[in-house]
Amino acid sequence: MEFHVRHLQGNHFSDYVFGRLKAGDPVSIRGPGGDFVLDATSTRPIIFIAFCTGFAPVKSLMEHAMALDQAESIHLLWVATKESGLYLRGLARAWADALDNFTFTPILVGGDLDATASRQEGVVLNSVGPVLSTISNLKRADIYIAGPSLAVSTMAKQLLNLGVPEAHIFADFEG
Repeated sequence: MEFHVRHLQGNHFSDYVFGRLKAGDPVSIRGPGGDFVLDATSTRPIIFIAFCTGFAPVKSLMEHAMALDQAESIHLLWVATKESGLYLRGLARAWADALDNFTFTPILVGGDLDATASRQEGVVLNSVGPVLSTISNLKRADIYIAGPSLAVSTMAKQLLNLGVPEAHIFADFEG
């Protein structure tokens, strides 16, 4: 299992992980659960949209999709507030270099995505929306979205407005 933890000052869990947890310390976990899984039978194009650390579950699904090697194409849109938010950008670029059917689009939005509901909606509509409009097979694709709940739900609504069938939209919401 692999974990992606963002350090948020004042957050009990992340302060513990970054300030006190040491290699070899015992950690109890429960997981994974839910229904954010890859449709392994689909050969449709796949679009992954990760907001910030929503990249963690997306990365797992992407690796599964690449191992199956049956998707027509794979496109990753990774939305972050600053460059350091694209913490595995080199990995995504390596996938783009190595795979003929893989496209990586980093989207830097500045500010704090978590700050307000209107900020999240604005990011989705003004930053991600224009990129989606350039993807020719959008309405045929399976689209997987992960990140803060409001950003994910706003993105899902935007995709529905663009004509993507609801059955092709899969979402994972962060707390």
